[in-house]
Amino acid sequence: MSETPQAELKQTVLAYLCDHNTLTLATVGPDGPWAAAVFYVNDGFDLYFLSEPDTRHSRNVAANPQVSATINEDYKNWRLIQGVQLEGTCELIGAPAKGLQALRFYIEKYPFVGDLAAAPQLARALAKTRFYRIRPTRLYFIDNTKGFSHREEVDVTAKTPEVSKTSGV
Repeated sequence: MSETPQAELKQTVLAYLCDHNTLTLATVGPDGPWAAAVFYVNDGFDLYFLSEPDTRHSRNVAANPQVSATINEDYKNWRLIQGVQLEGTCELIGAPAKGLQALRFYIEKYPFVGDLAAAPQLARALAKTRFYRIRPTRLYFIDNTKGFSHREEVDVTAKTPEVSKTSGV
């Protein structure tokens, strides 16, 4: 039985999320708009990143959890452009169980994080960070291989197909 176009699109986007590493997070706070690139992992369409709570983007999230983000490569040919645009809410992860799950995903995608004994400088830096979760409310996949400015909305509210939702899982 073939999948619906929406299920196929979800599969494509989940694979894209697994194959990429950085997202550009856009926030707004008391000092105005701000954008920051962060490493991320995903669990389905939920995105997790580490950041120090005193960074400008973390302070902005604390003041206003509404965010937007993009995930893309740096293309030289516009016909090849693909990427994700999203809007949603971002929150500091407070529950230890959820933070541990995000850490497991992070170590699977970025093994160097798990090798803290060999990198005490990294361990000190990570000790200052906290996990944040972005829950998209709207998500679009840009795919110029299908035509200039081709964009499809992914229904992030419907059940996610059972596929590898995170890198290496």
